[in-house]
Amino acid sequence: MRHTFLRFAFLFLSASLILSLNFNQIASAAEYDEQFPPECKVALRIITSPEYLQKNKAASPELNNLDNDSALNSVTTTFKQAVSDADDKEQFCATKVRKNLSYTSAYNFPQQCVEFIPLLRKSFEDRVAIKTDKNNGVQRKMDEAILEMLVLDEIDPPKLIQRCEVGTKVMHVNLKDTHLREKYPLPASCEVFFAEMEKLMTLPAEFETIQRQRVIFAIENKDTPEKLVQICDEISK
Repeated sequence: MRHTFLRFAFLFLSASLILSLNFNQIASAAEYDEQFPPECKVALRIITSPEYLQKNKAASPELNNLDNDSALNSVTTTFKQAVSDADDKEQFCATKVRKNLSYTSAYNFPQQCVEFIPLLRKSFEDRVAIKTDKNNGVQRKMDEAILEMLVLDEIDPPKLIQRCEVGTKVMHVNLKDTHLREKYPLPASCEVFFAEMEKLMTLPAEFETIQRQRVIFAIENKDTPEKLVQICDEISK
């Protein structure tokens, strides 16, 4: 049972994005607007951007004869109605965002994240195991990362900047450093947990994921040691 839990925990860590690896989930949409989650605010901003409207107006007969303001109002009304009708509003809007991430003029990340994004892509490229599907695998991971960043930017912009700063620092750490444990020590409960996790790792990429998590924990919580103890106590139960 213990090994099953540890394996599940590793899969959780390896699937999680750098931006959300401190075990603090992004606040639920219900905390902001039950009818219009942050994912939907992001989606609406994209589909009402000048770039999106210009490229999609010709393909939508109902918008063809409308001026820009009228087209904007029509798209907004139609989208809000679709959100209202959706069984899972967050998922509906998240899918809309994923499909339209190419409209980059609709969102502007802070400079800290602009610097972090190519480093994150490189880390995904290094970790994708199936080389024959490498490009698609990396792009899927990047799409999820950008989606999370956009949602966090909608909810808590300073937090996004902090996550990007931490991510950039982590990407410059040599995860193969034999003194990594001494440089980034963790509370005893986390050390035990990490030691057990490391025993289960069979691939270098898996081991590096654990080491990356160590660095994230240490850097992101260096000013709040009591919070890190709480996190470690929780995951080691």
